[in-house]
This record gives sequence, structure tokens and C-alpha cells, in this order.
Amino acid sequence: MVLGFEEERVFRGGCRNLKNISMAFSYMRRAERRIKDAKRAYEEGFYPDTVRYCQEAVELSVKAVLRLIGVEYPKAHDVSNVVKMNENKYPIWFREKVREIVELMRLLSKSRGLSVYGDEERGIPPEELFSKNFAFDILSRSVKCVELCGKFVDEWIKASR
Repeated sequence: MVLGFEEERVFRGGCRNLKNISMAFSYMRRAERRIKDAKRAYEEGFYPDTVRYCQEAVELSVKAVLRLIGVEYPKAHDVSNVVKMNENKYPIWFREKVREIVELMRLLSKSRGLSVYGDEERGIPPEELFSKNFAFDILSRSVKCVELCGKFVDEWIKASR
């Protein structure tokens, strides 16, 4: 049986709680703001900041999705395991992208501290750790992730009305 988005969400026990919808909407607005900040940092040559803002954007957008499906996630930056464990709760079009989301979230979580502090043990500042090419790749992938999560949130909210 193939379920439509609304039927699948209700079938899987998704949450219609208005508080969760409000929080998810807020997370997405902030994720979109972080992407704008990341683009500006990239254009200005601040590649560590590009990576940091992308990490925040991906984290916020993914947590918006988890909140909507009623999943309590740990108060941690990397919730990739939670995303993967709940794969069966997403519509098919989103489920097909879970592997990419998980990989990106793990990479960004590892890069988070380095993008702010650099490698303190070796005395390497953040500017020497992140190349223009790496920042461009991260920015491109993060934009796609935030757009995908935004589509999920939009469809969820429309289906809840």
C-alpha cells in the first residue's frame, strides 16, 4: 500500500501539536537565516564561518523535522543516529535522502569546533583548516538539506490545516 503524505503521517503517529509546529517553523526560519549568513561568509572569504553557519542551519532544519514527527532528540549537535533510527516515519521522497543528511550532519558535527577554535593542540587557526573548495561543497550540500527539510515542514503544516 502506498500512502500519501497526509495518510502516511497520520498512520505513523505524527504529532499535530501546535507547539511543535510553531517550534519547527521557528527552527526553519533560523536555519534559512544561517544559510544566508553562510553565503555571505563564503562571499567574503570567511570559510570557517561558512562551515559553522552551515552546521547550525543543518542542525536546526533536521531538528524541525524530528520535532514534527514527534521524536524527542538528544540535546546534542549531532542527531544523525536519531534521523536514521526514525527513517520509517518519513515520506518516501524524504527517506530517499536520509543517507545524505546523516553523512552531512556527521561531517558538520566533526567540523563544528574546528571552525570556531581551529586545532588548538597543533596551533592551527580555523582559517588554515578550511579551504574555499571545502566551504563551497559544504554550503551547496547544506542548502539542499535545508531546502529538503523546509519542503517537509511546509507539507506537514499544509496537511495539518
